[in-house]
Amino acid sequence: MSKITIEHNPSEERLKQLGVSGWEIWEKEVSKFPIDFDETECAYILEGEIFGNASGRGASTNFTW
Repeated sequence: MSKITIEHNPSEERLKQLGVSGWEIWEKEVSKFPIDFDETECAYILEGEIFGNASGRGASTNFTW
């Protein structure tokens, strides 16, 4: 997790540009698990809370919708 960019309330045009309507909806109960991304990831959060911790980098991030 080297860089996090947040776009609040993206426009319909931006959502179309990203192709969000074709993305799967991932539903997950409260849990804790390691995850490693080997390429750039993009997420569109409908509701909920995310806590991310960049292991070994001393950085953490918390998002609530």
